[in-house]
Amino acid sequence: MTEDIPLEITSSVMANLPIFIAVLIVATVVVRVYFSIKHNEKPPIARVFWCATLLIPLGMVAAWITNQLLVNEGSSLWVLSYSALGAAAVILLVEPLVSGLIDQTDLATGTVACICRDILVIAAVSALSFVSLEISCNETFYRIPANSFGFSVGLLATVLLSLYLLGQRHGGVMVLVPVVCCILGIAEHFVITFKGEAILPSDILALGTAMEVSEGYEFTFTAGIVTSLALLEISLGLLSLIRPRKLRTPTHVFPAIAANLCAFLLVTVVGLSGFSSIDLEQALNFGFDRWQPITTYASQGFITSFTEMVNELPIEKPEDYTPDEAQSIEQELAATYDSTYGSSEQRAAAVAQFNEIKPTIVAVMNESFSDLSCFEQLQAAGYTGPAFYNSLPDTLVRGTMLASVAGGGTANSEFEF
Repeated sequence: MTEDIPLEITSSVMANLPIFIAVLIVATVVVRVYFSIKHNEKPPIARVFWCATLLIPLGMVAAWITNQLLVNEGSSLWVLSYSALGAAAVILLVEPLVSGLIDQTDLATGTVACICRDILVIAAVSALSFVSLEISCNETFYRIPANSFGFSVGLLATVLLSLYLLGQRHGGVMVLVPVVCCILGIAEHFVITFKGEAILPSDILALGTAMEVSEGYEFTFTAGIVTSLALLEISLGLLSLIRPRKLRTPTHVFPAIAANLCAFLLVTVVGLSGFSSIDLEQALNFGFDRWQPITTYASQGFITSFTEMVNELPIEKPEDYTPDEAQSIEQELAATYDSTYGSSEQRAAAVAQFNEIKPTIVAVMNESFSDLSCFEQLQAAGYTGPAFYNSLPDTLVRGTMLASVAGGGTANSEFEF
């Protein structure tokens, strides 16, 4: 357990820092475009858009500070500022230099150089995206085991590679990975803050309800979230380096597009089948706490834990199962009930009493209640079950209920009830 740190609202004066950095980046871009036009060069439109993305995190943080929503920021504002400036330098200075050198080489050398550059960028952005996700919501992320870290980074790298091929070896589409990781980390932070729980796959299905409920909460942002945005800035700068070598012959364009799309399909299919078939608990040697998943999220990381829960969502079909056989069993059980309990004197009397009195029925669903005497070891130890429940004298039906779907969510059980 960690001690609660007193909240210190960041002074609104500090909003000037991200605003100043944003103005500085805009001024630099304007100067760069001006000199391009002056020298009759093609304006660097792509680099302008890349620099524009850097302004979004800076603007968000400035708005948080202005509205007194940033607490305990420490030195994270300076980290964000330096990261944004560094990313802008990569976009405006390093990328033109690297791309120019590669374009001047022969086809073989340029291809190898592009591949080496892109592999390094994908590896770096995968690691940065992982840390960006964790640093927002997990104070002990640095204790995550190496195998869980490797799995998480490997999964992110596979997604980045798929987007890299889908985007025809440009970095623009790949931005989705660090952006989504940053957003997930911030969302996880608030879910833990408000609910004390982690984001589960079933929560995605109830996203609309969650958005409606969130309107009643008061959000405050922390240094971890600002640092996550700083890592996002670095990722954006690195991804700006990725672009294919210019093809001097137009006839090479269409074969290159086709090859990239085929490679995208191959990587996607192999990646999905591979990651979905892994038993992560066994492969990474950890135990998943299904009663309090948040403990596993903290110890193994969001990506490993969430992926393991996604892999458990599909319900395995029983051996020799067919819909006709299931319907036959259902009809057989219904007939058995009708010929026994359904036609008993007690049942007939209950139906007659109900039709005569027409009582108001109050149903109570208590998710925290369970009769643990169903476990033989507890029975052997002398536990006979909940005394009040067992002492109810006039119950019509009593017994054990099994949920139709393991972990199917409260809403399913309520609807069936």
